[in-house]
Amino acid sequence: MNRFSGTGKESFASVLPADSAYVTIIRDPGTMFESTYTYLQYQHRYGVPLTGFLENPSRYYEPNGGKNHAKDSMLYDLGLEEQFKTNAAEVDRKIQRISTEFDLVMMTEHFSESLILLKELMCWDFQDIAYFKMNARSPSSVKSVSEETMKKIRKWNDGDTKLYNYFNRTFWDKVHAFGEERMRREVAKLEEMNKMMKDRCIDKVITNDQHVWHPSGIAVESFKLKPSVEHDEDCQMMAKTELPFTAYVRQRQLAKYFGHKAPVL
Repeated sequence: MNRFSGTGKESFASVLPADSAYVTIIRDPGTMFESTYTYLQYQHRYGVPLTGFLENPSRYYEPNGGKNHAKDSMLYDLGLEEQFKTNAAEVDRKIQRISTEFDLVMMTEHFSESLILLKELMCWDFQDIAYFKMNARSPSSVKSVSEETMKKIRKWNDGDTKLYNYFNRTFWDKVHAFGEERMRREVAKLEEMNKMMKDRCIDKVITNDQHVWHPSGIAVESFKLKPSVEHDEDCQMMAKTELPFTAYVRQRQLAKYFGHKAPVL
């Protein structure tokens, strides 16, 4: 999720077509914060493990460019300024504004259902939303978190918790309007296509591939493709990891606007 400017949708709307759809995705703050704390290695920045930080987070947290994601990171990425994180009225106002700015707020915990709603919104086909789970930590790098710790995480990230609860409700309203039985059928079709693509493309899952960026000490899963799909564009694109894929998209965008004079990244 890239940071959505504090001025809201206006800066994006100034360069995008009028009929653009605005979509974002959020995640349960409990698992989100554990992932952030581990992945960004805040235990080194703050000098304490996650449980130690949560005993008295205000003692450790200092809002600045390197640590803004240690509290209410989703609201921050969606444009809530740092000074408003502890202002309940501003948080409520921001959530209401997000609800008007985005056509769809997807849920990480219900990713397949989210993609079905995205397909419906964009008038896409199943082949447009088939996916491999990318950039995931291997099980050895995921820390088990107790329910008590989860409660402390959600209390500390009270703004993100309010955000998540609001859009969790509206998400299931959308599912209900879409049709729950229809949703089950379409999710099954998507899972079938995902399996077909995995069987077609993937040789095996690997961790700590030297060509895939990951924080020191954090094992991240990626895919080794079958030799037979070396020239299969669908397989190559679906297995492309975050940074190379981002560079590819940027290069395509530059070529669109600058033609043959596009700078090479």
